[in-house]
Amino acid sequence: LTSDRAAYNGTWDDGPPRVGRYPSGVAACGALDMVGTVWECATSDYNDYPKQSNTVGKDLITDWHISMVPRRGGNWYSDQSNVRCGARIGIFPFSRTYLYGFRVVMAPRRVR
Repeated sequence: LTSDRAAYNGTWDDGPPRVGRYPSGVAACGALDMVGTVWECATSDYNDYPKQSNTVGKDLITDWHISMVPRRGGNWYSDQSNVRCGARIGIFPFSRTYLYGFRVVMAPRRVR
C-alpha cells in the first residue's frame, strides 16, 4: 500500500480526506476509498470467522443486548496494517466519531 492509493497514518487534526482523493486506489469494480478515509459500517454480526460472521443482522438491538457490528477498511488515522479491505473491528452501533462512516450504494436503473 502506498500513500497515493489511500489515506492512512494521519493525525487526528488531519480529519478524513475528501471522497475520491485517491483515484489510483480505485477497485476493479470502480469503487473509490474502500480502504482508509473512515472505517465503514457493515451489516453483518461481529462474530469470529467462520461462525456466522456473514449473517446479516435484521436488528442490531435485541431485548437483552446490543450486538457489536463490524467496521471495515481502516481510516486515515490507522496504521498501514489496518488499511485493507479485510481489516475489521467490532464496535457498538451507537458509537459516534468521525473515524466511522458508511457507504451508500445505488444499483443502476434496470433497462427494459
